[in-house]
Amino acid sequence: MKIFLIGFMGCGKTTMANMLSYELKYPVIDLDITIEESQRMSIAKIFSKKGEEYFRKIESRELRKIDEREAIIACGGGTPCYNENMNWINENGLSVYLKVNEKKLFERLTRVRATRPMIAGMSDKQLKEFIRSKMIEREPFYSQAKIIVPLDEISFEELLDELSLHLSF
Repeated sequence: MKIFLIGFMGCGKTTMANMLSYELKYPVIDLDITIEESQRMSIAKIFSKKGEEYFRKIESRELRKIDEREAIIACGGGTPCYNENMNWINENGLSVYLKVNEKKLFERLTRVRATRPMIAGMSDKQLKEFIRSKMIEREPFYSQAKIIVPLDEISFEELLDELSLHLSF
């Protein structure tokens, strides 16, 4: 089964994908890396040279090209919010929303701000507002996930237990 990890940038999708991969013996597919490889440029360059609309089209195309039967897919933060991607994800695997509160997201994103094209150069105030407004915009999509994991409240072991209810070993 494909396990799609979704959630806001900085929530830990890539880290969690690697931890789950180790436990479940599934390969990891990082959608952003797949996009960078297919386009032969970084996500930041795609955004700056071709724009977000182009990026979202490529993102949807690459998402739909994933053909592994069993994999953990770390999606980009906006992936579920465009081009009917959330519906496609739910029809083609198990969606897991890694939910993290705004304060924790701000702490994490402050440290990596320069490496994230959508937030590079933002002041603390701008970053807080960005997180707040994007969370309001994206929550309706994220909340369609089959499993919602409040990472502030449960352990990795509890997440594995929840996933095991949906996977056949």
